[in-house]
Amino acid sequence: TTNMADKKIRENHLTAALATDFKVSKEDVQNVEWTESAGAGVMDGFTTEVVAARGTAKIANKNHVNFSYIAKLTPEVGHRVDLVKDVSKVNILISFLKRLNFDFQMGIMEKEYLFYVEILGQANELRSKMKLKSLAIPKCLYGLPDPGVLIMNNLKDLGYDLIKNQTGSKMRGLQDEDLTLFLQALASFHASTFQIIQESGGQDAFLQKYPTLANNLPLNKEFETMFKKEFNNSCENFALTARDFIDDKTSEKILKFKKKIWSCFEKGFHQPYGDFQTIIHGDSWVNNAMFRFEGDKAVEIAMLDFQCVRMTSPAVDLVYLIVTGTRPDLRTNFEKDWLKIYYEQFSQDLEAFGHSADEVYPFEKLVEDYDGIYDYGFTFCLMHIGVCKSFYFLLIFKKMLIEKSISGSDG
Repeated sequence: TTNMADKKIRENHLTAALATDFKVSKEDVQNVEWTESAGAGVMDGFTTEVVAARGTAKIANKNHVNFSYIAKLTPEVGHRVDLVKDVSKVNILISFLKRLNFDFQMGIMEKEYLFYVEILGQANELRSKMKLKSLAIPKCLYGLPDPGVLIMNNLKDLGYDLIKNQTGSKMRGLQDEDLTLFLQALASFHASTFQIIQESGGQDAFLQKYPTLANNLPLNKEFETMFKKEFNNSCENFALTARDFIDDKTSEKILKFKKKIWSCFEKGFHQPYGDFQTIIHGDSWVNNAMFRFEGDKAVEIAMLDFQCVRMTSPAVDLVYLIVTGTRPDLRTNFEKDWLKIYYEQFSQDLEAFGHSADEVYPFEKLVEDYDGIYDYGFTFCLMHIGVCKSFYFLLIFKKMLIEKSISGSDG
């Protein structure tokens, strides 16, 4: 519970969100009362703080209504002020301020604001005209680019949850219905952004209007050094673990991969990739989606966190999702089938927009692009080291990842 002095979400921002949610004017929203709690871990949002707000408000002449929202905040309205007051948290503050710097340099909140407030609305309007379902992305009820504020419905209170909170999820990864939902959601998203680009006059015209979405900006020396150190540490730690639980040869191969890990990162993160390009999610790993389950079966998905949206190949999203989120033994047998699931949905959506997928982006070209950017997915598999800490994952690791990603003579 929080009192007004301690609250991080401003009343006028909640008022605007409520007006959008209930389709009334802001003047029709009165008596807004709410409590706040952490919507994620203190540092989980990387550059933002996630706050859950639950409360009541009087809407026009109606009785009081209940609401449950999630707000993403940059430090001007987030927890930086709290950290400044507490000297014991100075190391957390320094780390957080570095992340804030990263946000400003990379334009992360600007990208996410632009996506939710403009691109997502355009995409769903186009889909509605073609009688297609809205994208599996929560609607933003209120957005402000500077200082950064995004408010949307709290999916947890609508019955959604992360895969990692499901029983046995660390052992199973994404598979079955949840992986199919994620692949289809990405396919519909990619097809829709492609259509937006076409209706804008093509890629060049689109990027003239939205230059922020061209690519991720290069890192300055400080952040480049920080990221390189993080990647190298991940490789070294995983090599040690592989030596203990797999064998010395696997450990040696991982250390060789360290030599090219930065070039793999830059190829997927900064440089436009592939002949066919559209706007991608950019951070499509398992924790950036929530699912609604019926029993142990996922029946709906909501994709989250569009801070890295940019113009590049859809294969970047696919390799990131599949390599970081699925078990290597399943990839050995089903990887091509998963790409076909994606492509079938992609083709259906493109056809609804009047395009032939075979002409726009043949399946064989998708597979070629996927294979060509595979090391990028492996790079982030090492970064998301929590996935790799599973003992079961380690035992089956060499079965496929090692052979496909790091078997070359150059590491």
